Amino acid sequence: NISGGNEKLNFLISAGYYGKDGVFKVGPDDYQRYNLRLNLGAQLTNKISLDFRIAYTRDNLAQASGNLSGTGLVYEIYRLRTRTPFFTPDGKYNGAGSAATAYARLEAGGYNKNERNFIDPTATLRVKDVAGVKGLTFSTILGMQFRTGERENFARTVPLWGNGKVLSYLNQVNAYTLTRELTENENLQFLADYKKKIGKHDFSLLVGYQWEDFRYSNIVTGAKNLVSNDLPTLNLGDDKTKTNSQAISTNAFQSVFGRFNYNYNGKYLLEGTLRRDESSKLATSLRTKIFPSASVGWNVNKESWFPNTNVVTELKFRASWGRLGGALGSVIGNYDYLSQLSRGSALVIGNSRTSYLFQNSIPSQSLSWETIESSNGGVDLSLFNNKIQINADYYVKYNRNMLTAQNLPAVIGIGTPRKNNGELKSWGWEVELRYKGKIGSDFVYSISANLSDNQ
Repeated sequence: NISGGNEKLNFLISAGYYGKDGVFKVGPDDYQRYNLRLNLGAQLTNKISLDFRIAYTRDNLAQASGNLSGTGLVYEIYRLRTRTPFFTPDGKYNGAGSAATAYARLEAGGYNKNERNFIDPTATLRVKDVAGVKGLTFSTILGMQFRTGERENFARTVPLWGNGKVLSYLNQVNAYTLTRELTENENLQFLADYKKKIGKHDFSLLVGYQWEDFRYSNIVTGAKNLVSNDLPTLNLGDDKTKTNSQAISTNAFQSVFGRFNYNYNGKYLLEGTLRRDESSKLATSLRTKIFPSASVGWNVNKESWFPNTNVVTELKFRASWGRLGGALGSVIGNYDYLSQLSRGSALVIGNSRTSYLFQNSIPSQSLSWETIESSNGGVDLSLFNNKIQINADYYVKYNRNMLTAQNLPAVIGIGTPRKNNGELKSWGWEVELRYKGKIGSDFVYSISANLSDNQ
């Protein structure tokens, strides 16, 4: 790490390396990661500041071409018999089966290499006391993510011997697959924050806009029956076995939101939030919805009539209610509300396969937001100068308009749509007890326990 600067300009540069060998001592099995970070802060004027940060990471993963999970390499090594020699008396790979096959697959069966690059720049421009209004701050934040990946998977043909002849082959038809992918994510925020204090009254108001755009694309191409078993390249593959495919996935999200906070002498606390969210994953006429929330708090121990003793250090009651939308998870596809076509080639006409397009599922044309509504009440109690702290909460949560799969007769023959026709209620309580202690002047400890019930 290298850092330096002054009040007007400061910087931080850091670099790192991490390497690790895998569990297999034969064949390719290792991971390497390189990372570089630059932070730059500049105070352009008394009111304008700029913060720029960029991080770069590159990692390389090398593995054998065989599958590791299920009945793959790990299964062959730990579950199959290991008494079979790896090699025949004349030094060739043994084809007697069991774990000997795993050794040949690791050492000569090919490789699966994955190289990825991560670039994450973020820039923040902040202006204080805008238009001469003290306490008013404007911020613009731009964040971006770039992910590139290139995977090479080569399954090499390996003859397995016994009794002076070839008994079988690993990857009898060799194959080479090349995958390239790109992920782009952009996030833009405009924020206006205003803070004002009038006597014992503290006010703050935040309004903002957020926009996010996501795009993922990949290209997968491959070939089999390569002329060379040692120089994998697509050009050497059999033209009849060459395949290629491309996938593109996009979605966007935007939100306008506001938050108001009020605090009277640290005694009475109030917060209200209102947001308008919009997601491209939902049906065009239903992708926008407004979600409110509010919370209140009362620090009873700050009342003038509250006894000023060391027994009760803090007594606070709080309550909250709010709604949030759910449409950003992986349960919802990017285009579930549209009629989509899939491509197939399982139809044989004459002596060749014929490509065709078909509808694989029924669209969810009324797809809209799930609404998660939560209510919470709680109390915080501190005793004996905060040595003993007790926190108790009770909550009720409704998940309304839940997405559920529509049950249709199996004879329909295609995938069924999801609909917002479910509801889930959950509720419960939780109590936490914490004790803080000190032995001497340097040793501090705490002990906590909690009890909860959720239904």
